[in-house]
Amino acid sequence: MKPKVYAHASYVGTTGYNNHTRDFFRKLSKYIDLKVRNFTIGKSWNWPSDEPHNGESYLNDIDKKLLVEQTLWTNQEKGERAEFPIYSNYPNKFEHNVNLVLEETDHHFFYDDYVGPKIAYNVWESTLQPEHFFNKLKEYDQIWVPSQWQADCTIAQGMPSEKVKVVPEGVDVETFYPEDPKTVLDYVDGRFKFVVFGRWDYRKSTKEIIETFLKEFKPNEPVDLIVSIDNPFSGDGLETTENRLKHFGLEDPRIKVKHFPSREDYITYIKNGHVFLSCARSEGWNLPLIEAMACGTPSIYSDCCAQLEFAKYRGLPVKVLGEKPAQDANYNHFNSVVGNYYEPDFEDLARVMRDAFENYTDHKKRAIEEAKFIHRDFNWDRIAEIGRDTLEDFVSQFAPLEYGAISDGFRHNIDFEFINDDQYSPFFDVEKDDIVLDLGASFGPFIWKAKKNKPKHIYAVEPLSVYHPIIEKNAKGSNYTLIKKAVSGTNGTLDLEWDIHKETVPTITFKDLIKENNISKIDFFKIDIEGAEYSVFTDENAEFLKTIPKIVGEIHLHHPHEKPLFKEFYKFLQRHNFNFKFYSYDMVEDITETMSKDESVERFSTIIFYAYQGEFVKENTIHINYIGKPKVEILGSKKQSYTIEFINRDTNTIVHKQTISNNMWTSCNKEYYIPWLIKINGKEYSRLNLEGQRVLISLDSKSIGDTIGWTPYVVEFAKKHNCKVILSTFHNDWFQGLLEYKDIEFIEPGTVTQCVAHYNIGWFRDENGGWQNFDKHPRQCNTIPMQATASDILGLEYKELNLGTTFKIGERPIKEKYIVIGPNATAGCKEWVYDYWVTLTKLLRQRGYVVISLTKSEHYMDSVLNYYGQDMDTVATILHHADLFIGLGSGLSWINWSLNKHTVMINGFAEPGHEFTKKTTRIFKEGVCFPCWTNRNFAFDAGDWDWCPIWKGTDKQHICQKSITPQIVYNRIKPLLKK
Repeated sequence: MKPKVYAHASYVGTTGYNNHTRDFFRKLSKYIDLKVRNFTIGKSWNWPSDEPHNGESYLNDIDKKLLVEQTLWTNQEKGERAEFPIYSNYPNKFEHNVNLVLEETDHHFFYDDYVGPKIAYNVWESTLQPEHFFNKLKEYDQIWVPSQWQADCTIAQGMPSEKVKVVPEGVDVETFYPEDPKTVLDYVDGRFKFVVFGRWDYRKSTKEIIETFLKEFKPNEPVDLIVSIDNPFSGDGLETTENRLKHFGLEDPRIKVKHFPSREDYITYIKNGHVFLSCARSEGWNLPLIEAMACGTPSIYSDCCAQLEFAKYRGLPVKVLGEKPAQDANYNHFNSVVGNYYEPDFEDLARVMRDAFENYTDHKKRAIEEAKFIHRDFNWDRIAEIGRDTLEDFVSQFAPLEYGAISDGFRHNIDFEFINDDQYSPFFDVEKDDIVLDLGASFGPFIWKAKKNKPKHIYAVEPLSVYHPIIEKNAKGSNYTLIKKAVSGTNGTLDLEWDIHKETVPTITFKDLIKENNISKIDFFKIDIEGAEYSVFTDENAEFLKTIPKIVGEIHLHHPHEKPLFKEFYKFLQRHNFNFKFYSYDMVEDITETMSKDESVERFSTIIFYAYQGEFVKENTIHINYIGKPKVEILGSKKQSYTIEFINRDTNTIVHKQTISNNMWTSCNKEYYIPWLIKINGKEYSRLNLEGQRVLISLDSKSIGDTIGWTPYVVEFAKKHNCKVILSTFHNDWFQGLLEYKDIEFIEPGTVTQCVAHYNIGWFRDENGGWQNFDKHPRQCNTIPMQATASDILGLEYKELNLGTTFKIGERPIKEKYIVIGPNATAGCKEWVYDYWVTLTKLLRQRGYVVISLTKSEHYMDSVLNYYGQDMDTVATILHHADLFIGLGSGLSWINWSLNKHTVMINGFAEPGHEFTKKTTRIFKEGVCFPCWTNRNFAFDAGDWDWCPIWKGTDKQHICQKSITPQIVYNRIKPLLKK
């Protein structure tokens, strides 16, 4: 499963977080699907506008594509926000499978509700996060930090180590690189320049750096200190850097103050300054430091915290004396910070500064060399690759099971055992840091399920080579060893035939398997080796097996020779005092005692076995089904209440909520596609993910127009979800063989097949016989374009779609030029007056055309070639070679449209656009009535040929069609006729 990321961040602006966000996401978007919800606004903010950030000089087309949503305060006092779509001209729509929040500590975005897996990416400067915020971070599935230092702090505070990942920040190597110094700005006087960029802040040791400079360098030495340290949010009442220098007695002409330099000037100072100077008490990253080091500028920094991720063993480090509480700050600081900072040795800082000044040439040469390593290891492309790899490992935990090439019957069993049921963990489960042995791994369904519980290692034993690449996919994200042998009673080879595969495979005894792979401990042993299990449970192996606390497996009794083996197996368990149980394959019946009797052994073919060094307490099992209506069923004897929520992931709304207890079920009545999230007792339990799955789509209608109009959308559905669509129509042969449908599996209506979801496409009536059935349709079906019936039910964006048909085109039926008419329809309200057809055909014949009438049943008209009851290939041939087709809102028009031919449609009964619109001349007369077919207040009565909800039984019955005269039609089609 590929990561599809919805990022929530402060993308717009010029702060360190803004730059980090933009640089990272721009590069990351090269590798994965990514879209951004943005929180910040810049100085050029222009609202309301679809493109409100265009005035920001740094914004490019990549940014515009990524920015899909803007968060704005609607009532900041009440904490109310809303989301607004932006940059719609740069389409970037996809269904995400992971949320990534990249923000500063305690930001609003961390507290929002997210549907699906979520990652928190945060940069922090002290050894502890605020407790309330840290508790919120614990709710995330994974935590990203830019440094190993922050990872260690996060784990020490109580975050599980496996949840914390290091994804560093980077540097723009196309901007920050070594180049020859330029005599610009302050570099024309020949004096040595230390440069400081940051803000006046206790954490950054700004005051102490200046004090150390003034103490170490005498006024007569040719050394200056350039500082850009404005802090407009300091809260100290001192509005400028000059005021702060004066307040602390630090005024000196060698201190050159630069107020908010431009981006260009900042780059020049960083590149041309002799030494970059910092000595912070702590840093979450220190962007100016890595930019200076990337430029080959000798750089001084405190030997602590996150900056060591890139600076360690490089540059000019300053010793630290130890840790101090962050709240010991005695000047400008965010005093709400908890945890510790580090205390630099400022005497050592003086020594390092003197060394940098006196040995500058050596330090500069070294810095130029070290810049190469910064460029290699911390360019944004490399960082994006780390982010991509981390995301791929992360989403692999949520990836659907890969099946590979297996039979439907085997797939059914696997789904029953691992997807729909809980055969392998009703009493106990794989736990964090377990050592797991999977004997009979097949293509990896047990590994796929077990890895979510974070076992320390999995030994997967599977001899069939065809399954090995599938195991790799299903095991991704776990630590595992694949052992490519079959366990048997002897070492050698075996002609193995299983499911649809045959192969000669190597065999090994259980004892030698354990020995060869140095397996000294197993916490969870799963076994399913089709009868060879009896070679494992022997007295020779008993001592080792008794050390395994959890054993589960299938025991096979298919063949007569296995019956006595099972009886010995039962005695083996008793003889060695295993605490064991046997259950029926469907997990309904405890048959432990039953299986001690010979007659029971003869009766069963497959049973489930458990051995446990604990108390057997069977938990209730939860079964979820997405076929038709989503359904949750709780089975088991443990009395417990379950609050079930069916949530639409797209809108984050609860569609249905109900509390049930064991041995009850609940479902949501919505049968069309919704990206479901199911929560049980407030926790996410299941999400509908169709990637790689089998999905059945059935067309409920036999009609020509419905079939041709709806079928193309199954192809779009398969592409969107990367799933295998099984399609059932009454006319499969119209589409089978077309390139566009090469990945679709066609079945006849009523055929049973394995699938994880099933959608019916059709017009379904409500309980009153109307069209307001909103359990089967998102919108009222007769009020939308006919093709939108399919796109709505399948959750697709509507667009007119014509993928063609397989009708075979033959020879031209007549030599003369001809026009085809289709005078028949399936309802009286759709048909046109017979005499009107007679008049129109006369006008067409006068223009030199032969007129062919195509109908399903016998239909006679003078001076016209009447074809009726023809097969579909003949119909398509006649239409294909025609100079023009004139029809109604009927199936014949849809056939003509599928052939990519121009259609003249006489249709006043439905709104324009209800049928197709491309290559169409639609003829209707406005003002005589209203289109009843597409009116939300009326529902067509298929049993009433004369159905006309307003004028039935009057002279105006079907006035919508009768008011369209032959002359109106003729005048409209004259431009289409050949001269």
